[in-house]
Amino acid sequence: MKTGGSCPITLKKGLSKDYSNDSGSRYCSNNNETLMWIAGSSSLADMDVDCDGANSSKGKCANDRTGQSITAFQDEVSTFGIRDLDANLHSYVILGTKKFDPRNVGVESLSIVAVVCNNQLVNMTLLGPLHDAIFGLGAG
Repeated sequence: MKTGGSCPITLKKGLSKDYSNDSGSRYCSNNNETLMWIAGSSSLADMDVDCDGANSSKGKCANDRTGQSITAFQDEVSTFGIRDLDANLHSYVILGTKKFDPRNVGVESLSIVAVVCNNQLVNMTLLGPLHDAIFGLGAG
C-alpha cells in the first residue's frame, strides 16, 4: 500500500475534483504496474459517494441529488441477470476520466477493486471510465 503522495509511475496527472481546477491528484502505478491508485499532492486522494443506477433515489441514495437512473454498464451486468447496478446493493467505484481510461493500462471493467476507507479494506466492483473531467466516485 502506498502512502502520502507517493507516485512511482504517473499514469495521468491534472485531475480535478470539482470541474474548476487541477487538484494536483494523479493516477499512479507501482514500478511493475500491478497496482493503480489515486494520489493527491501529499496523501492518497479522497473519494465521493455517488448513487447511480437502479433505485438511484431510494434507500440510502434518497438524498443524492446527483444520482443518475442508469449506469454505462447496463449491457455488461445484464449478462448476470440484473437490469443495472444498484448503489443500495452493489458497492462500486468509477475510475478514469474522459482523458484517462484505465482499460488502456490493463484494468478491466467489473474487476474487483480494493478500497481503503477509515483504515478498513472494502472490496468494490470497478466501473469506468467516467465520461467527465472529475475523478474519485464510489457507491455502496
